[in-house]
Amino acid sequence: MTAGRAYALFDFDGTITSCDTFNDFLAWRFGTSKFLLAIFFCLPLVILYKLGIVSNDVPKGFLWKWFMKDISCQAYLSDCHTYSLNRIPRFIRHEALAAIRRHVKRGDALLIVSASPADWIRPWAQREGFLDVIATEVEVHDGSLTGQFATRCCHGNEKVARLRLAFPKIEDTIIYGYGDGHGDKPMLRLATYRYYKTFSSPFCQPDSENGRGRVSVR
Repeated sequence: MTAGRAYALFDFDGTITSCDTFNDFLAWRFGTSKFLLAIFFCLPLVILYKLGIVSNDVPKGFLWKWFMKDISCQAYLSDCHTYSLNRIPRFIRHEALAAIRRHVKRGDALLIVSASPADWIRPWAQREGFLDVIATEVEVHDGSLTGQFATRCCHGNEKVARLRLAFPKIEDTIIYGYGDGHGDKPMLRLATYRYYKTFSSPFCQPDSENGRGRVSVR
């Protein structure tokens, strides 16, 4: 491990926030009644995901196409900006914000790595001092959303793949990792210090030989 600027990797939904912003954005944008109707039709896919039969992409992709196909990209981005700066702050965990500001003060490079689309995370993240948002990107054609994702859902092992693609030398540095769910565990295994469902003390300390945590994230 080389000395240099440390990285702080944060999952977003459930770690920084107290809710799943993917669902909340759709309910906020289209109304609770329409959202619940879509959830009813999506329920079999949710059950298959919970059973481990299909990936996280499948129910998310169903809901995304249900609501967002043929939506104007300009209108979508405007909604994302409003949602990000006016609604997301009410869901931010106080302890998460304190951890973010500690890393900003120290000069660390902060990254959000999320399965939710990046477009409603970026405005808030930029305001709070994050270097970048690595997340699911949406597909646009001729000025409208297609209802498809342009990338794989940034969840599980995909988080690690996207991090290594964007920052090839990230594992040569000290990494602080924050997450709260099964889909964050591959990312947390990259970290020198792992914070799983906590912001106060890391789940493990670094190994003296390779700098990575000795204890597996359970």
